[in-house]
Amino acid sequence: ERHTFRLSGNEYKYWNGGAFDGPLSTPLAGADYSTEAWPALASLTSHLGAWVHDARISRSKGNYGVTALFPAASGRVVIPSAQPEGSETSGIATLTFGGNTFASQVTKSTTVDAKDELSWLAPDGSHRVKLGAGVTIAHNTGGVPGNHYGTFTFNSLTDLQNGTPASFSRTLAPTDRASASTDAALYVGDAWRTGPKLQLVYGLRLEHTSFADAPRLNSEAAAAFGIHTDVFPSETRLSPRLGITYFYGATDTKPAAVTVRGGIG
Repeated sequence: ERHTFRLSGNEYKYWNGGAFDGPLSTPLAGADYSTEAWPALASLTSHLGAWVHDARISRSKGNYGVTALFPAASGRVVIPSAQPEGSETSGIATLTFGGNTFASQVTKSTTVDAKDELSWLAPDGSHRVKLGAGVTIAHNTGGVPGNHYGTFTFNSLTDLQNGTPASFSRTLAPTDRASASTDAALYVGDAWRTGPKLQLVYGLRLEHTSFADAPRLNSEAAAAFGIHTDVFPSETRLSPRLGITYFYGATDTKPAAVTVRGGIG
């Protein structure tokens, strides 16, 4: 008997200051973009004679988003200019100042993945039978507060100087988003090596997918169309798997000159 336990984890951070600005933007019109991730893994592999048991679980948590350098309304000035006849470049430039339209938006994600597999290896190595199960749970949350402080648009520098914008837009109710899903699977299979030239891999896989965080029931949609918005659909499927690998020219002492693979499922 032999057991191998593995535990690992790391941290990843990325930061980009002054992103989302352009050559005609003031320094404070940009935003900071950052990404953080913390993955971790624990696994245990046990060899019990012809049997091998492999169990592992991993968890990953991450945050990524944008933070405005100047949390205030943004301004845009549209400046047209004459272009030579036949020019393919645009004759309109846009100056940007004030805050950033992205404001502050952060998305958080958490994923947990677990897998357990038991396999048996034939004494002559011709078969390896596997039975396993796995589940993946993912959850994401994040707001989309685009244009949270508003945007003034001016059609010329004169309009900017006179304080007469052509339009003003603002998102009064930012959208918060949340999603969650669960993927589960149960499988059985066999890898059969009939000889030095042919290997077959076949089995069955049962999968189920479901979603959480459904919105509230819209009674008007239910009455008019029979659609229940408070229920997300789920899916369960059973699929066969078949793979063939042919080692052309292979013998017990000679490697294959050409390998051909194919499969379905």
